[in-house]
Amino acid sequence: MNKQNITNGEQFHNFMLFGANYPYLFIEHCWKDKGAIMTHLRSKFHGSKSFTDFWFMLDSSNRDILGDYISRWGMNDASFDDDYEASVNLAWNDVKEYIASSWQKEFYWNICVTEPCKTPLGKSLAKALGEI
Repeated sequence: MNKQNITNGEQFHNFMLFGANYPYLFIEHCWKDKGAIMTHLRSKFHGSKSFTDFWFMLDSSNRDILGDYISRWGMNDASFDDDYEASVNLAWNDVKEYIASSWQKEFYWNICVTEPCKTPLGKSLAKALGEI
């Protein structure tokens, strides 16, 4: 986990607090710009029984990434934007090639902030073209 100057007790407390209150887009924040791994881990989380179950499915390098994220989250780091969803700032074109299931299509379509158009007309056109 994180190498910052916090005690093991604080790390444990942050982990437990995060596990009970994780922000719903934490995977997209942690692994942003890593399209395939991000969507893979979203599927893994979607299929897990709990946050703790998900934690133990991760390899050591991904646990380190998540551990660092949890430490920043526990310290109320300024990088945790007020507009959480917009702060992910994913573009549909950045994730669409990594999507493997219909629920992932819907999930990522709803959080992407750019392309394709999110108006009702844009959605119906994208559906007609098979993009969502």
